[in-house]
Amino acid sequence: MPQESTTYPPLLPPPPFPIIASTAPAGQTAASSVRILILWIIFFVMFAFDNPSNDTRYREDATKHLMDMLHHQRNISYEIGNATFALNHTDFTEVLPIIQEIHDTNRFGTAQKVFYTNITGLFRGSYTPFNLNSHHINSSSQYNETLQSKFKKSFNPLASGELSGTLFSNLTVLEKINLVEGKFKWKTTYFEHSLYWWIRPTSISMSVAGLHWVDSGVVWMVMVPSGTRVKARDIMKMALNERAFNESRSIAVSFSKMRESELEELLLENEPYDTSTDDNNPATQSSASPESTCIWYSFTQLRPVSGLNGQPAMNAYESELLNPSGIFSFPSTHPSERLQAKSFTYSPNCGFALDVDELEGLKLELFHIKSIRYCAMMSVVCSLEIWLMLLQIDYSGKVGSSCGKVSLLSMGMITIMDAYLCLVNLTTGAVISNLFLPFVTVAFLKFLLFSIYEMRYLITVSRAQRSGGDRDSLFGALWSRTYLYLFGSLFLFYQMASRITIFVGPAGFIMFSFWWPQIISNVLKNSRKAYHKYYILGTSIVRIILPLYMFGCPHNAITWEKSHPNGVLILLLYMAVQVCILHVQEIWGPRCFIPDGWLPQSYDYHPVLVGGEDDVESGAPTTGAVTNSNAPATSPSLSNVADWRISGKGHPRLNNNDCPICFLPVNTRSDSNGGPRASPSRHDYMVTPCHHIFHTHCLENWMEVRAINVVVFHHRGSSECIHATSSKPSFPTTLHLPKH
Repeated sequence: MPQESTTYPPLLPPPPFPIIASTAPAGQTAASSVRILILWIIFFVMFAFDNPSNDTRYREDATKHLMDMLHHQRNISYEIGNATFALNHTDFTEVLPIIQEIHDTNRFGTAQKVFYTNITGLFRGSYTPFNLNSHHINSSSQYNETLQSKFKKSFNPLASGELSGTLFSNLTVLEKINLVEGKFKWKTTYFEHSLYWWIRPTSISMSVAGLHWVDSGVVWMVMVPSGTRVKARDIMKMALNERAFNESRSIAVSFSKMRESELEELLLENEPYDTSTDDNNPATQSSASPESTCIWYSFTQLRPVSGLNGQPAMNAYESELLNPSGIFSFPSTHPSERLQAKSFTYSPNCGFALDVDELEGLKLELFHIKSIRYCAMMSVVCSLEIWLMLLQIDYSGKVGSSCGKVSLLSMGMITIMDAYLCLVNLTTGAVISNLFLPFVTVAFLKFLLFSIYEMRYLITVSRAQRSGGDRDSLFGALWSRTYLYLFGSLFLFYQMASRITIFVGPAGFIMFSFWWPQIISNVLKNSRKAYHKYYILGTSIVRIILPLYMFGCPHNAITWEKSHPNGVLILLLYMAVQVCILHVQEIWGPRCFIPDGWLPQSYDYHPVLVGGEDDVESGAPTTGAVTNSNAPATSPSLSNVADWRISGKGHPRLNNNDCPICFLPVNTRSDSNGGPRASPSRHDYMVTPCHHIFHTHCLENWMEVRAINVVVFHHRGSSECIHATSSKPSFPTTLHLPKH
């Protein structure tokens, strides 16, 4: 039987794609249901039957571990309580003059010195190696050359670098002394330009713990590599005099007694306790101890705060930052928002020393304010990105041929970038509970953008560029590949965490190269206008706001590192080059900058017509046209058409230089003086392979709206000028002229 053809009402174009039922086969649906059922059974077994807390033997083992831990903690309390300054302090005689110079507050020159009480916040600074002579190194009784060589294999402290980290301040039993804890990251530039950059990490994470004397602004901290726990006895060993030793001992004993009380409560309540996650359990402590690595003692002096009279004013200022009420009246001179300090870090057992001339900090409350402003900015940016995406979707709906020109790789890179930002903001909101709502708002907008709009647009573009019956399988393939690339790259970054600073530049360079695939696709397909012009310009601007904020703002809330103006300038120029190339391709053609012979020849819709209007009417030859398999054997030439005038049968009379769409004359004159109009003038008209001439904007707009072949009637009889569609997919070459 002959195949029945689908009929449509008159004046309605056929649908762009065949209508296919979306129902899945019964076997495929059943297999999917079985897989889901198996997953639910696995989760049920994992959470219902793997509960060791109900096991009696587990309870007995946990109780025994708790008793051992309590006994060990009591021994620690006894040892700390009976420690003396003479037997437990570290001899800093070789560097004592340097430490005394650091803590000399007379150099600040202020009569009344006021310091921050709570130094919780973010810190950053630059360090330089302090040259210790052989006398300083050999005079230390703790010097160990083996530890020095071992530490240098993982990090080079003999080169300058940068440090950044966070500190948290907590109250202690002594009113004027606070406990500080946190993490610092040291980053050296020693291996960045070396062939050993892959073998030797460029950064190291340090665990920090110490004491802060509020009245004097003195901060003593112990730093050890991450994975090694700082002990209370290590902090006590930093004391330079017996008074400081006794104060640190009192604080250490109080925290040890507090730990004893917690363990005793757990034993009395007989609650199940997982000792495998307890850092204080001696059986589960890291194999690395402070004695097996370099111990760094940091002697830090805070800079006095200007603008406040007395410590009571400072306490009121910090209280207002913590709990804003709006009723506190600040003095005429506001205090400096940033913490500033000078530090000297010394490792007696490894013989290293670092000098931090300017340590800059940002209080946690001010960081929260900056983070909220960042989230507000990103919410506006995400809203603009969603609007631009909707604009592009609407443009593709009106211009059906644009979907076939869009590069899947370009849209995929943009989608992956939005997915990354969604995960980053969501993770940040989960970690910082006080900022959960602002960051989750940004994450939700990013999720809405990449998961709904961009993924659906990718599927639409993929279906438009594919033929056959495999269009329905695109949904699962696109989703699986997108998330495979997403989580695969996250895993790669996690594995290279210690060297991540080296890959920041190349990764950013790749992420913001999302227009290059579209540029290459335009050249290969000889197509243009895949995107709305506002989408190209708007997307390039709004997506560059985040890197400009991260690397251009010196006090941003994301990296809290020094600004990189050169990198920002390079990124701006790089994005501008991509946008300019796309714009040039839309005006002068996608292959205007490709030398002849590098790509297969294609038909030139903008040939150079030699001579003026009279020459055109007389059939003067033209130059500059290129033929293809679907075009005539020779370039479009008016000599092949003696008379373009058509008349009769109700059609309007057209001269050979009149546009068949708008019926207005087509200007084919070029600047005789070779001025700037000489080159772009030929892009104002288009000559089809059937030797008909149109205004460029008329034919392009016609094809975008009608998307049908162009038919031009001749004056001889009723024959039509019909030929095969050219290789340029966006410009079929026949135009139906209405009858009058």
